[in-house]
Amino acid sequence: MQNERETSPLRRLGPRRAGSLSFMQHVRAKFRTRLGPGLRRGDVQWLIAASSALATPAQAAEPTTYQRALAAGYKALFLCEGLFTAGRTQAEVEALELTGIYPDYQPLVSALPATIDRGGAVTIAFDTSLPPRRADWLPRFGCTLAPIGATASAFPPSIHGVHPSKVADSRAWPTGDKGIVPKPSRALATVIGASFGDSYGAGARTTGVLIVRDGRVAAERYAEGFGPFTANRTWSVAKSLTGTLIGTAALNFGVDPRRPAAVPEWTGQADPRARITLDQLLRMTSGLHSDSAGNRTDALYMGATTVTQEATHWPIEAAPGSRFRYANNDTVLAVRAVRATIGDDNVYRQWPTQSLLF
Repeated sequence: MQNERETSPLRRLGPRRAGSLSFMQHVRAKFRTRLGPGLRRGDVQWLIAASSALATPAQAAEPTTYQRALAAGYKALFLCEGLFTAGRTQAEVEALELTGIYPDYQPLVSALPATIDRGGAVTIAFDTSLPPRRADWLPRFGCTLAPIGATASAFPPSIHGVHPSKVADSRAWPTGDKGIVPKPSRALATVIGASFGDSYGAGARTTGVLIVRDGRVAAERYAEGFGPFTANRTWSVAKSLTGTLIGTAALNFGVDPRRPAAVPEWTGQADPRARITLDQLLRMTSGLHSDSAGNRTDALYMGATTVTQEATHWPIEAAPGSRFRYANNDTVLAVRAVRATIGDDNVYRQWPTQSLLF
């Protein structure tokens, strides 16, 4: 019995002589002379049509309005944070934070024009029928992104001006900021210098290195445009900060990580998610389904969709506590549960700064 390699019509086409026939002429000629007993003319027509489709270059799909909205939100938020929270220039932000991002957003982010209000706002137009995406800077809260279609931040006016910004804490480090200056080290210069090259992978980017030994700064260096008081986006370091903050909530608000998470959207005995504990959310062992490993949370971070709209609806696909799966949703759901436990949004908004961060 002949194997698939021997009977495949496409494999029996044979080599094509350069400059002789076009691709389709070559296909037709070969099939006219090599029709086997088990191959019908209809098969030849189907294969020729399929070959034509394969030979035609695929057209790149035009980005949807939603994709453009997400890209615009990304650019508005990162420019706002870089300019008004970190005090860097637009050119510096565009060269670092707005490059090397998701490939599906990079062309859009690069092309969409930005309008900067030096009073503390960035807007990015992305569609003629919808308002531009807008990010606003608030003291101590950083930049907040308005939802798609909105013209202003969702934060209420009552929080504006809470905890006025200051340059530095006058207490000595590490309790405060007094006496902090970049500290070079001859002994560690080579090791630290390697951090600013490709030693950790091509395209790796380092904004600062701080080495602490026995409670003292042994060496310190920063990339151009950065320094000891330059704010940085924390990315997933925020998960560690979240765990620490929830520890303070256990101390101050009676939050018990061993008990089921108080997510209001998971109510009633019929909802299997109601037995997921706060500890399981913090450990990412909730068993909740997500659309990808790590579950990209574009709708939350770039679309300004709320946690209750985006993260609370995922179903269980594994018994809580039975497996680990890295998931951004678990962390934001843990914070959602703490917010519900605190029960007072004014207290909740001030909780991070009063209990830990400043």
